[in-house]
Amino acid sequence: MAAFPGDQMRKLALTEPFMTGADVKAAQRVLHDNRFKINFHPGKLDSQFGPKAADATRLAKFLLGYPEAEVNGEFGPNLYGYLVAKGTPGYRQRPSAFVAPSAARRRLFKPNHSVRERMVSWCLWAVKNSDQIHYEQKRPIPVHDLPGTLPLTTDCSGSTTLFARWAVAPDPNGREYDGGGSTMTMLTHLKPITAEKAQPGDLVVFGGDPTDQHVVVIVEPGEDPTVTSHGSEAAPFKLKLSAVADGHAGQPQIYLALL
Repeated sequence: MAAFPGDQMRKLALTEPFMTGADVKAAQRVLHDNRFKINFHPGKLDSQFGPKAADATRLAKFLLGYPEAEVNGEFGPNLYGYLVAKGTPGYRQRPSAFVAPSAARRRLFKPNHSVRERMVSWCLWAVKNSDQIHYEQKRPIPVHDLPGTLPLTTDCSGSTTLFARWAVAPDPNGREYDGGGSTMTMLTHLKPITAEKAQPGDLVVFGGDPTDQHVVVIVEPGEDPTVTSHGSEAAPFKLKLSAVADGHAGQPQIYLALL
């Protein structure tokens, strides 16, 4: 297929109705398959610049090293040029100032890992940075923060939602990452599974009293899985599921599939 002429790329943005056209499809293609070999997950290649394409653009700018003030959902000729291969019409060399931030962010984000690997990575990142992660039941969840933003204040379902967002997983609340969600919406939206089928990145909800529900994320499966838990100011912790159960005696453990 012939390359899209980069000089014909408009500035694409999320509008109502969605912007459409050949340049939108070209943007979607390079967000999916590009010289950095990173799939930024722009959604269907349907020539419509919708929320997924805007989110993919924001992520691409972040990982390519754009200054934070320029990390947004607007796709233009520069980003197109940075993504296409050298020798392709519209190719542009990234500014040298982008290279170091890009390398640091890509090491943290691990874009070529699977969704489950990234989910686990972010959960363990939270444990490592627990001194900068505080506990409070507050909404909206900061789902539009850049991946790795610290300090962070959230609760168990908020952190689970946020790390799913940073892992480029579907919203576990089924709300398209609108900043809302809770253990109850996760119980309603996600598919229940047996303990034996649980994989890294899957969730376990202690789902008895709706006022005392708690969700943890499996990071190492097994008969007594290792999980991460953010249920207090001292957390997040990495511990065995049985240790969490000790603090939620009598509550059923409901396993939910992340994907």
